Amino acid sequence: MNKIVIINVYFGRFPNWFDLWISSCGSNPTIDFLLVTDNKVSDLPQNVKIVNMNLLEFSYRVKETIRHDAVVDRPYKVCDYRPMFGLIFAEELSHYDYWGHCDSDMIFGDLQHFFDLYDLYRYDKFLHFGHLSLYRNTEENNNAFRLGGSKCGNWEYVITNSQNCIFDEQDGIYQIYMHNGLEVFDKRIFADISSVYKRFRLTKNDVNYKYQVFYVDKGKCYRCFWNNGIKNDEEFIYIHLQKRKFETPEFNVNTTDSYFVTPYGFFAKTGDVTKKDVKKYNPYRGLVSEKITWAKYRYKDVIKTFLVNIGLLHK
Repeated sequence: MNKIVIINVYFGRFPNWFDLWISSCGSNPTIDFLLVTDNKVSDLPQNVKIVNMNLLEFSYRVKETIRHDAVVDRPYKVCDYRPMFGLIFAEELSHYDYWGHCDSDMIFGDLQHFFDLYDLYRYDKFLHFGHLSLYRNTEENNNAFRLGGSKCGNWEYVITNSQNCIFDEQDGIYQIYMHNGLEVFDKRIFADISSVYKRFRLTKNDVNYKYQVFYVDKGKCYRCFWNNGIKNDEEFIYIHLQKRKFETPEFNVNTTDSYFVTPYGFFAKTGDVTKKDVKKYNPYRGLVSEKITWAKYRYKDVIKTFLVNIGLLHK
């Protein structure tokens, strides 16, 4: 079996529900995780290793590895350096076949199942968003970020620009791989929860249903939904909860292996999912309500874009 490690660089206070991220790492014993942080963490699963450093120390490493005029002046800027982790953390990654980067606002499902199902080992890059992407650990592949094709500026522009260029996302490193004919797996096998709506809906053009609810069960991530009156369960490689704030789960994270993931937080799951659970944990308010929510979001987005363009707000 190929050896895989996933890196999470996080500076500042962890989310209240970060223990669920850690627990989901522990449910993937064939994968290693490297947590780079200025937090003190104890009682980690055996496959989660910690590297304590602060933002300044990370910046020093970037400048020594990539270029001396690289800018790392705030935690969010770290995202632009994710495609360069193969060089930045070369020593820690030396005995791995694949390395990846991930977000903290997510819960992993059964990673190895999806890596095997879609044959990770065929690809130079597996998945195409910043919340989780994996790279073949070779010198050539670890330097792919230097190639042309990015829509958000080349790597030299990115590292000398204090604003976040979203280099780890679709317009950045993904476009480089596509432009240069490198092997990329980009099927949407994850549950990326929209930050626009209160109700949990998948983003982009992913299909949503009137009755749907998300849950974790024994290390796997699911959506239960009803389509034409028929109940279905769909498995995902992970659930991504961007721009959401939750309270600390009331249940014991270490002993509870089945729970609902909802707009209101996390709740222990004790039986089969029913429509009653959907109405309780992810209610549908009607099409008009969702259209109004979307319109409000677009209005705020226009204002935000204007402020960014005139320099009063960072991306």
